[in-house]
Amino acid sequence: MREDVPNSTQGKALLEVFKSVKYSNFTALFDSSTSDKNNDVFDVLNVNNLRFDVRISRIGEDIIYLHCAPMRTSDIAIVSHVINSIDPALTPDQFILDVMHHLPFDVGIFDRNGRYLYINPAGIKNDSIRNFIIGKTDYDYCDLKGIDRATVEPRMINFRRVIETKIPSEWVDEHPKPGGESVFVLRRYHPVVTSTGEVSYVIGYGIDISAERNSELKLQEKQKDLERLTFFLDNAIVGVQVLNEKGEFAYLNKTARERLGIFDHSFDHTIYEIESFFQSTNDWLNHLKELKDKGHFSIDTNHRNIQTGELTPVHVEVIPTNFEGENFILTMATDIRERIEFIKEIELANERFAEINEKLKASIAEKTSRNDELTERLANQDKLAMIGEITAGITHDLNTPIGAVKIGAESIRYSLENLFKSVIEKCSFDQLHYSCSRAVESNVKMFIGGLQVMRETKAFNDELKSRYPERSDLETLASAFVKARILADEDDVINYVMSGDNPLELLDLMYHIQSIRTFVDTVMEAGEKAASVIRNLRFYLKEGANLSKERVNLYENISTVLNVFNHQLKHGIELIFDVPRDVEIVGYESKLYQLWSNLIKNAIDAIGSKGELFITGWQENNHLMVEVKNSGKMIPLEIRDKIFEKFFTTKAEMNGTGLGLSIVSKVIEDHGAQIKLKSDEHYTSFLVTFTLI
Repeated sequence: MREDVPNSTQGKALLEVFKSVKYSNFTALFDSSTSDKNNDVFDVLNVNNLRFDVRISRIGEDIIYLHCAPMRTSDIAIVSHVINSIDPALTPDQFILDVMHHLPFDVGIFDRNGRYLYINPAGIKNDSIRNFIIGKTDYDYCDLKGIDRATVEPRMINFRRVIETKIPSEWVDEHPKPGGESVFVLRRYHPVVTSTGEVSYVIGYGIDISAERNSELKLQEKQKDLERLTFFLDNAIVGVQVLNEKGEFAYLNKTARERLGIFDHSFDHTIYEIESFFQSTNDWLNHLKELKDKGHFSIDTNHRNIQTGELTPVHVEVIPTNFEGENFILTMATDIRERIEFIKEIELANERFAEINEKLKASIAEKTSRNDELTERLANQDKLAMIGEITAGITHDLNTPIGAVKIGAESIRYSLENLFKSVIEKCSFDQLHYSCSRAVESNVKMFIGGLQVMRETKAFNDELKSRYPERSDLETLASAFVKARILADEDDVINYVMSGDNPLELLDLMYHIQSIRTFVDTVMEAGEKAASVIRNLRFYLKEGANLSKERVNLYENISTVLNVFNHQLKHGIELIFDVPRDVEIVGYESKLYQLWSNLIKNAIDAIGSKGELFITGWQENNHLMVEVKNSGKMIPLEIRDKIFEKFFTTKAEMNGTGLGLSIVSKVIEDHGAQIKLKSDEHYTSFLVTFTLI
């Protein structure tokens, strides 16, 4: 039967078919002149505007089989095409070949071994290939076209089955097309059996049924989509309702049916039965008018169960829509009982919270004040602890120059005592003036090692022998020259000394005066170093001195902090300090001391007894980057997001307060800068980025 024609119409048409079948169609099957009593009689009848394919077959001595089927449009076209293409002058054999040649679907005839005896142009369009394939199999065709033989194996299996069973075989070949629908071909092998029961040859044909099959597949897919959509809708917690303009239900999902008490599928119910909002038809009509004006409507209302009378509070979203020219109202109703109860609970909780809030305000204000006070005390404690650590280094740094001052002063006193007691009185005023002038002009290294003294004394002795061979005290003079740090190539000085009658006393005078000059320089250098230590400490401790931003030289700012930590850095830590000397930023000098102090102190603690500390800076466009990197332990990944939090510390056993990096974070914020942390098994780096103004 045809799916596109109602069954009642086809039934009436079939009655007319039986009336229209000619008697001659039946008698022809029993005509003694007919050589093959099993030949079908074929006819096409027009009945009630429907075309029917009528086939009459004799399947026994007294049994006639009548097959009558409504023809599809495509079938009609095929028959019309074939009939119109036949040359009436042809012989019967030529007539049959001509019919098969004009069929728009492929027809092939095979021997028992699957070799082609005939193939029409619809099967193979190319005449050369069609002639080639006669006497060959589908495997040969694959070899010719370079096609994998596996593609025709299903066809050959069906062919062998037909040969073995003598039963026709029918199947559908599917040929997927790239990026599109598949091509479906209905194929059939029909064996021709001789009177001895042997298969003499096999007739095969293939008809393109892609349109029908793809339509079926699309229909199946749409059916699945519909089933899937129905499943989703029925499992939704929202009641979905569709009404027509009369207020009659056209669709209800499972949630809506259960809520409304409508369990049949006839939906012979209206909105008035379940919706307390609508008291009359006018209410519904006014509602429709409002919907057309607004395009959307939402309301909190009650839905009534028509079985129990129970009212359910719901929030309804109403959307007008149109389907195939008919207006519908789509509504989605959400049960809001829990929401109502929740709102009541919230209102009660808000009242309690308001009371608690007033109490908390006073408590928070008090505790905030205490917390600020505690934070300030801890910050001061943290700074005092750091100063305590720095003090040990400062003490060491001061001890060295102070010791040098003490030794220099004692040496000056010793030299002056010798001068006044026994040296000056043996020399003339001119010699005293000459010695003092030379000490002012020459800044020589007075104290050298013993081996160097021996080498220089020998060389000086040889020089004096060449100049003054008649003197017997040359060795003593050579030693005195070297002690006074007079070199063998200073001819003017040597001539002046040797020209007097007291060269040894003059050399002793020059030695003491030059020594006093050297000791004075040592005392001055030591004093400057001590003053530098005190100055750096004073700068470091002058917090609060600058309450406004100023231009700060970062090189000098960081250098001051490094000088304060000089003692810790000298023991096992290799410092690489490379920051541009001339780059300035606008900031708070004292707060920047805090920034570098905490980063450098943490780096020293992380490194321990031995490691590397890199402080490098560079400029990128209008940004200045300063990186403080150390070779200490890696910071665990799980605490990296916490290290800048106030009171978070990993140095509890070292009395850490957890304020160091929180201070760093605050200073970064005050300067509009950014800080990024990187840490692995080799290095830990804090990269600070300032914006240059």
